Amino acid sequence: MNILLISTGGHIGGEETFTKNLASSLLARGYKVWVAPGGKVQMDDLIKWQIPIADIDIKGRNLKGLFKGAKEIKIFVQKNKIDIVHCLAAGPAIMGGFIKKMHWNQGEKWIYYGIGINRLTYKWLPIFLNLLDLSIVCSDFELLKFKLNRIKESKIVRVHHGIDHKVYGFEDYEKNYNRKEIRKELGILENEFIIGYIGRLSPEKGCDLIIPAFIKVIEKESSVKLLIVGDGILRNAMQEQVKTNHLGDKVIFTGFRTDIPKVLCCLDSLVLPSYMEAFSLTSIQAMGVGIPVIASDAGGNPEQVIPNFNGYLFETGNYDDLSKKTIELISNEKSKTMGNNGKELVEKYLNAGRMVNEIEFYYKALI
Repeated sequence: MNILLISTGGHIGGEETFTKNLASSLLARGYKVWVAPGGKVQMDDLIKWQIPIADIDIKGRNLKGLFKGAKEIKIFVQKNKIDIVHCLAAGPAIMGGFIKKMHWNQGEKWIYYGIGINRLTYKWLPIFLNLLDLSIVCSDFELLKFKLNRIKESKIVRVHHGIDHKVYGFEDYEKNYNRKEIRKELGILENEFIIGYIGRLSPEKGCDLIIPAFIKVIEKESSVKLLIVGDGILRNAMQEQVKTNHLGDKVIFTGFRTDIPKVLCCLDSLVLPSYMEAFSLTSIQAMGVGIPVIASDAGGNPEQVIPNFNGYLFETGNYDDLSKKTIELISNEKSKTMGNNGKELVEKYLNAGRMVNEIEFYYKALI
């Protein structure tokens, strides 16, 4: 089977990480796979992982650019006898719709993988998705949204995300070693409880809630620090909040890092305060390491986080509730058990092997 994955990321985020991991898994199973990246950063990352690159310009977002991208995809599909074209973003799905509408397809099957669509996109994307052969969504939450937005029910299936638990499922001695190394690097004491945020520092991720909630936490729990890993448009504003509230010794900004599995080892909990979330990879990664997660009750988060089992859910947008759940976790003697429960959930279900098995099943069913 020959498979073309098309992504449009210009950086390394959830979509790009998912694309890379899927490509690696499919290559390991003996399939011929190419990835058409959306920019140099993503392309360099794919090359580092020795994933074949499809030289297709799919960066255009106006009508002319989308049409040009569709023509280049058509040529690549014909030349390489592609069986499956798997679109990981809205732009490629539109190009696929063009190809289907104009009868340029040559027997290949077109799939869209819905990692998350904003409200505006739902107003026009269903027109193109209904022209494709299948849409795979990553959560029951997204499945319901697809149905409510006029996408044909016969063309939608749900496959929960999964991660390579071997990358995150450290043995206890490995986790303890990484914990000590990262804490030493960042000047964190062993007895300090570390709350971590990992991701883009942007409005939709709920970053505006983190500092106000943390201020309330340290009023009750003094031996707590906040680790913020990532970068984005809210970084300056968040650093100003830290300065204004004299939290300089309590909050650590690391910027973008590539050693996330090791960084997770130094945390005692992960916070995921998103206003919208299809099915977070970061929270699964934390669970894989054995870290309890405190997540907003938005989107697909309740399909991952089970209160008092592997973490807590708080009311989306409510930093008071976020602080209460954090304080509850800090004082909960069963927090380590919660972390172990999350790790077991990843090992038994939220893993890449199960996810790729399901995707592979739908590939074969289509062709």
